[in-house]
Amino acid sequence: KFSYIGIYDTIKNEKVSNADNILKVNIKPSKILTKDKKEKSLKDIEVTLNAIDDKLLYIDITDDKNKDLTLKLTSNTIIINKNLKAKLNINNGDYIVFKINNKNRYFEVIGIEKSLINNEAYISNKALSNYMGFKKNIYNMVYLNNYDKNENYSFIYKLSLLKDNIINSMTFYSKALYFIIFIALLISYIVINIISLLVVDENKKFISMLKIFGYKNKKIEDIIINSYTIFIILTFLISIPISICIINKIGVYLSKYLNITYTFT
Repeated sequence: KFSYIGIYDTIKNEKVSNADNILKVNIKPSKILTKDKKEKSLKDIEVTLNAIDDKLLYIDITDDKNKDLTLKLTSNTIIINKNLKAKLNINNGDYIVFKINNKNRYFEVIGIEKSLINNEAYISNKALSNYMGFKKNIYNMVYLNNYDKNENYSFIYKLSLLKDNIINSMTFYSKALYFIIFIALLISYIVINIISLLVVDENKKFISMLKIFGYKNKKIEDIIINSYTIFIILTFLISIPISICIINKIGVYLSKYLNITYTFT
């Protein structure tokens, strides 16, 4: 695994040894097509294209089964991550079209990479460099274990610090989500108690009459509660899709503002 990410402020065509040299470009798709080449609705989303070489030292681009997806990567294919798949609603066999140098380039989706962070996609460096008008592969980023301080990087990021920042952010939002769930449960408890008091108050005369006839408190509770059983069951069933909808809305919000896809199971 790599320890550092080095970023250049200019494009280079010379590779750094013992490193994964990457060309990273942010671009918006111009079209999304189905397997049958039918156009799908397109969201205004910027995709981070990672143009990679044939052989990688440190970067793992694998699916949920840890299968290496880069083996089938060609000049007209693309690998996308789970976050991008969810946002664009695309699957293997669909096509993403990018306008590069004023010309539409069609890329078939051949794999779904397992990460859920950012709108990442992977294509052939040779293809992208060619489409951009360069005869040799070009780079603007490297992933490496040790870096040369004399190398002209504009930024150097230490992976461990980046991981700590991500973990801290995830911890904060997880706590926020648990707090929302706690508040929802507290409100439910209060509402149930209020309803119970209202039910008792509404049936005060009926309860007194049952006591006169010798009914015990346990039997009276059964009679009163059973009369509201259908209402309770219906309310519970209705609350399930509403709760799922609310949680999904929270997921969409977090996905939009944190650029992370949240899955709730």
